[in-house]
Amino acid sequence: MVDSRRGISGSDLELIDWADPSRRRIHVLLTKADKLTRAECTKAHARGRRVAGRATVQLFSALRRIGIEDAQDRLQSGLKLAADPDNNKGPR
Repeated sequence: MVDSRRGISGSDLELIDWADPSRRRIHVLLTKADKLTRAECTKAHARGRRVAGRATVQLFSALRRIGIEDAQDRLQSGLKLAADPDNNKGPR
C-alpha cells in the first residue's frame, strides 16, 4: 500500500525487489485515490506501473470504494493459487 499522492519510493522498490516479483505476485495499491483529480489519478497510475516493474498496480480508495472489488478479486485469486498443490511445485 502506497499513498498515491507520494508515489512509489526507493524503500518501496526495495521491498518489491525483496519480495521477488519473478517468484511471487506483487500487487501495489495506490491509496487515497479519492484525493486526486481524474488527471492526477491517470498520471499516478502510469507512473506507478512504470516504476513498479513486474508488480501490478491499481488505484484504491476505501472512502470512495475505488478499486475495492479489483483488490478483492486479486487477493482471492492469489489465495486460490497458493492453495493449489499443482501450482506449488517450484520454490516460492
